[in-house]
Amino acid sequence: MANTIKLNMEVLCVYILVFIFLPQVFSKDPETISVVIDKTDSLEQEYIQIMKPPTYIDSLSVLTLEYRCPENSVVGVEVVIHLNEINSTIQTPHRYWKCSQNYGLNKKKKIRIKIPDAISFRPSISNKVYYRVFTSKLRAWIINKTQFEKSKDKQNVYVMASTKASYDVRIHEPYSRRMIKPWKACPIWYWRMLNRIPDYVNKLSCEKEEEVVKVVSYPTALNGRAYGIYRSFEPYKSPVLESERLKKFHNPTFTISMWVYILEYCPNKGPNGRRFCSLVMHSDWKRSKTPCIILTPDGSFQIEVWFKDGSTSAMKPHFILPRHQWFRLTLSFMYKTWLLTVNHGKNRNETFQTYYTYDKELFMDDTTGYFVFGGNENSMPTILGYIGETKYYRRKYMLPTQIPYPSPYHPMFELGLTHREEKCAKFINWIDKRVEVYKRLTKSVSSKDVCQSYFNELLKSIHKSSRVKQCSVERSPRPRYYRIVNSFIKRSALKGKTVSHKNMTEVADQLYNNATSLIEVGLTKIPRVVPLLKQSSCLGNTDAMFMLAVILNNGVYVKSDEIQGQAYLMMASMEGNILASLALAHKHMFGIDGVPFDKPQAYMYYKFVADKTRDDIEEHKSTNVLTEFVRLTDEATLQKQTDEEGDVFLWLKHQAQSGVLSAQRHVARSLFWGSQGLKRNIDAAMSYFREGAATKNPNDMYDYGILLYKGSGSNKNQTEGKKMMEQAAEKLNPNAMSALGWIAMRERNYTKAATLFDQAHKRGSMDGGYYLGIMLMHGLIPNKPVDMDLAKIFFIGAAKRGHIDAGVQFALISMKGTAINKRNVHIATEWARHIAEKNPGLGHILHKALHFYRQMNMPQALFYYMMAADTGTEVASFNLAYLCEENKEGMVHLIEKECQWRNYNMTIQREIQFVSSYSLIKMGDYHWYGCQADRNIEKAAKYYGLAANKGDPHALFNIAMMVEEGVTIPDNTWTLARVGTQHRIDNMTLLTHLYSRCKESRKTEAYLPCTIALFRIQFMDLWTRYHIWMKLSSIIGIAVFTTMTFYTVCHHFRHRRQLEDTV
Repeated sequence: MANTIKLNMEVLCVYILVFIFLPQVFSKDPETISVVIDKTDSLEQEYIQIMKPPTYIDSLSVLTLEYRCPENSVVGVEVVIHLNEINSTIQTPHRYWKCSQNYGLNKKKKIRIKIPDAISFRPSISNKVYYRVFTSKLRAWIINKTQFEKSKDKQNVYVMASTKASYDVRIHEPYSRRMIKPWKACPIWYWRMLNRIPDYVNKLSCEKEEEVVKVVSYPTALNGRAYGIYRSFEPYKSPVLESERLKKFHNPTFTISMWVYILEYCPNKGPNGRRFCSLVMHSDWKRSKTPCIILTPDGSFQIEVWFKDGSTSAMKPHFILPRHQWFRLTLSFMYKTWLLTVNHGKNRNETFQTYYTYDKELFMDDTTGYFVFGGNENSMPTILGYIGETKYYRRKYMLPTQIPYPSPYHPMFELGLTHREEKCAKFINWIDKRVEVYKRLTKSVSSKDVCQSYFNELLKSIHKSSRVKQCSVERSPRPRYYRIVNSFIKRSALKGKTVSHKNMTEVADQLYNNATSLIEVGLTKIPRVVPLLKQSSCLGNTDAMFMLAVILNNGVYVKSDEIQGQAYLMMASMEGNILASLALAHKHMFGIDGVPFDKPQAYMYYKFVADKTRDDIEEHKSTNVLTEFVRLTDEATLQKQTDEEGDVFLWLKHQAQSGVLSAQRHVARSLFWGSQGLKRNIDAAMSYFREGAATKNPNDMYDYGILLYKGSGSNKNQTEGKKMMEQAAEKLNPNAMSALGWIAMRERNYTKAATLFDQAHKRGSMDGGYYLGIMLMHGLIPNKPVDMDLAKIFFIGAAKRGHIDAGVQFALISMKGTAINKRNVHIATEWARHIAEKNPGLGHILHKALHFYRQMNMPQALFYYMMAADTGTEVASFNLAYLCEENKEGMVHLIEKECQWRNYNMTIQREIQFVSSYSLIKMGDYHWYGCQADRNIEKAAKYYGLAANKGDPHALFNIAMMVEEGVTIPDNTWTLARVGTQHRIDNMTLLTHLYSRCKESRKTEAYLPCTIALFRIQFMDLWTRYHIWMKLSSIIGIAVFTTMTFYTVCHHFRHRRQLEDTV
C-alpha cells in the first residue's frame, strides 16, 4: 500500500527521502572521494586531489592536480566514459608520471587529458562520428611502481591504487560541444567558415526530437463516455537516443503532468458493467500497458503498471480527487519508483503526495499501442469534466517543482468554469427560495378556510404587532428576466406540484422556446434573448447553450466573446449535444476562433457524433429529417423541396395512390427518412411499403420485411418480416441476404451468417461487407482468427457505398492502428466527420434555415445557417456567405465578425470534390481584386483553375480575361483548367479555346457573354491581321454607300418634282 504524506513528523521523513535521497541517487553532480590506505604518519602519507574539478570536461579542459607521493610511486589521471547505463565503456589514455625525490611536499601540476574527438567536439565536416554520453568520471590515483608495471593493460590501475580520488563530471550534448580546430597550429582563416557551410552542417545535424510533448494544449470537454484524445509516440530518429530508449524498457523514466476539472467521477458503466473510468490509459487492441490512471465512483484512483514477467499491479493512494476546481496531477516515474503529486485548492496551495517502489522490473515501451487521455473506446469510459494542459516528458524524471504552472490567462482558466457554476448556483438558490415562498402562500390561503380558536387569534395579533415592518419575501424585488421562471413556480405551487431546480426541464424548454420566438421576431431582440438563454443553460437545456455559444462567438448584436462561446459549447457537449460537439470538432479541425489546430482532439468530438448518428436516424422522431445539403444557388434542387401541402408531394402522392410503383417507393422513402423537406411519418411510409411489397418486387419486399422485423411504425411481426425477407432472398436480393445473415448471427449461427454475408457482399450489398468486417474483427468466423486488417478492408468498402456503421468502424481502426497498418489520424478524422455530418440533428437546423429562406425571411435564414455553419458544414458556410453577400435588409451590420469572405474561405478548406465552383470563383475574386488584403494574382489563378476543372464557364471566362490583361499564369493553373500546350501556342489560340469552352458549357446563361467575347477577339484578330485592307475597304464601302445614298435621294426628289409638274 502506498505511503501517504500527512502534515506531521512523517511528512519530514518522506520529504527527506523523496527530495534529498532520490536526487542524490540519480544526480550527476561532482562528488569527490579521497582514499588513503596503510598510512599512519600524517606528514608522510600519500595525498591526491584535483583542485576545483570542472562540471563539464572536454579535450580543451585544463586540470590542476595537487598531490604528495613517495619516490617509487606513479601518479596518473584518466576519464572513464559510459555511453549507456549497461555497457559500452570508454577509458581515455592515462596521463601518468613518476614521483620526484622531494617526498613529503605537496606538488601541483597542470595537465590536459585527451578525450576522443567523437565525444569531445561538435559534429561537423571535420568530425563526422559522434557519441552521446550517459555518465563520466574523472579519476586520479597514486600507485606503487612495481604494481603499476605488473598491470598489463593499465585498465585496472585505479582499482589497485592505494590512494585515489574520483569525481562525477559531465560531457556536453553533441550539438552543444565546441567546434573542432586543427591541432598544433593556428586555425586556417577559412576553418570556421568551412565548418559552418550549410550543405555540410545540415547533412550532419540531427532532426529535433520531441521529448516534451504537449498532449493537450487546449481544454477538452469529456462527456463521461468512452471517448478521449488518442496520441502515439514515434521511435527516436537519432540512433543514439533510440538505442538508449530500447535499453530502458525495464527501467522506464517519464513524467506525465495533467490539469483536470472533475464534475462527476464515473457517471457511466464500462462494457464489463463495472463503474470505473480512466484519465490516462496506455493500451492496444489486446490489453492495457504501463501506465494507467483509473478512477473509481467515489473519487479515489489507482496507478496500474505491467511487469516484465507479464503480471500487473494496481496501487491505490488514500486520496480523493477534488471536484469543481482545476488541479494538477503529476506522475513522475523512475525505474521502479513513482511519485504522484496533486496540487489543488483555490490557488493550488494544497498538496497531496504519495510514492511507491516495486520489487521487480516493469515493462514500458511508449512507441507501442497508443496513449488515450480520457476514455478508451470499446474499453473504458471517462469522467464528466475537463482535461486541461497535459504534457508528457519522455525519458525525464521531473519533480512537480520543476514544472511551471501555466499562465493565468491560459484558456482553461479563462473559461471561468468555477465562476459560472457559482452564478448558476445563485440562480438555483433563488429558485429554491421562490419555491418556499409560494409554498407558504399556498398554505396560508388554505388555512383561511379553517376555523381558529380565539386564543390562537389573540396570539397571532400580539405577534404581528410586535414585528418590525418590512417587505414580505413574496413582494421582494426580483430580477427583470426571471419573470418566466417565477410564473412557472407560482403556477406549479398553486396546482400542488413538487418543484425544485432538479425537475425544471419544462421551464428550461419554455425559456428556450421563448428565446427562439423573440429571435424569430427579429435579430434586434437578441440582447433580450441572451439572459433567457443563460437561465435555460443553467437549468440544463443544451440547445440554449449552443445557441448562446453561436451568438457570443459571432457577435450577433452583442460583443463577440470567443472564449465564453467555447465555454458554453463545452457545457453542451458534455451533456451530449450534437451540434455543440460538431462545433468544437470543427474549430479544432481548422484551428479557428482562438482554438488550436488538433486533429486527434477534433476526432474525439466527431466520433461521439458519428456513433450517435445511426441511433438518431433509426429513432423515429417527427422533428428528425434527413440531412440534405441544398445550396441557395442551386435553383433546380430548391424547386424539388416541398412539404406535406406542396405541389410536388401532392402529385407524387396521387401517382402512388394510383399504383405507380416508382412513385410509391419515392413517397415511402421520403416519408420514412424525412427527405425533401417532409416530416417523418413512419406509419404512412409503412402503408406505401406494404403496397409495394404486394407487387412481389424484391426491393419492396425487403424494405417492408426488415421494417416489420425491427418493429418500425406501429406494428412488429418478426415471423412475417423474416418470411418476407426469405422470399426476397430467393429472388437474389442482396440486402435480404444480409438481413438473414444478421438474424443468424444474433442466433449465434456463425457459419450460416458468414455464408449469407459473403453471398450478399459478392452481389454488392454494403451490409454484407460490413458484417463480414465485424465477424473478422471479433473472430466470429469459424476457423478464422481475428484479422483487423482484413476487417478494415471490408469496412472501407462498405463505407464508400454509404454504410454509416462501416464508416464509424473504419475511423476507429484508422485512429488506433493495427499490427500491420499504423495509425492514420487524418483519415480517421475525415471519416468520423463525414459520418457525423449525416446526423439528423444537423439536418433539422438546415431544414429550418431553408424553410425560412423559402418564406423569404432572410434574417432568420441567416441566423439558422450561422448556427449550422458553426458546426463546420460546408453547405451551411456556403449559404451563410451567400446571404451575407446579398445582405438583404442590411443584416450583416448586426454581426461583429466578418461574414462573407470568412465563410467562403471555410467552404474551400474541404476536399475539392465537395467544394462548389462558386466558392472557388469567389475566393479567386477575393485575391484578384485584393479584398481586405493585398492582391495575389497567383492564388486567384489557382482558384479559377480549380473552378475551371469543375467545368464552370465563369472560371474559364475569368482566366481568359486575365490572359487579355497580360497576366502570366502559372503552368499548374493550365493543368488544373485542362488546357494543353497545343492550345497555348499564342494568345489568340488560347483565348479562342477558352471562350469556345465557355460558350459550349452546360450552363445556358454563359452562352451569350462567352459568344460575344469570342466574336470580339475574333474580330480583333482579323483587324490585327488585315487592318490596311479593312480600312481601305471601309473607305471604299463608305464612299459607295454615300454615293448611292446621294443618288437615291436625288432620284427621289427628281421623281417627285416630275409628278408635281404632271399634276
